[in-house]
Amino acid sequence: MKHLFPPLLPKDDLRPPVLAIAAHPDDEVIPAGAMLAWHRDQGHEVTVLHLTDGAQGDPDAKFGDIKAVRREEGREALRRLGVEDVEEHESKVPK
Repeated sequence: MKHLFPPLLPKDDLRPPVLAIAAHPDDEVIPAGAMLAWHRDQGHEVTVLHLTDGAQGDPDAKFGDIKAVRREEGREALRRLGVEDVEEHESKVPK
């Protein structure tokens, strides 16, 4: 099958370890979740780095501790993909 938009690299050429960097918890799951799961299935080390906590998505704190909620949602999504190594970075985003 000839693809209209072939991948940049064949997935077999992608070597571990894998580092996925996302702005907020769970941002990496939709665009790269299948590739992260594929790497885990291959036994590759996969690390995800979240640069912010996602708290700006609830500036009025309607949902309580949104930082904890977003972190747990992000970790659970990655757990379902087989990824356990997640790092959060406490950066301040200007308003």
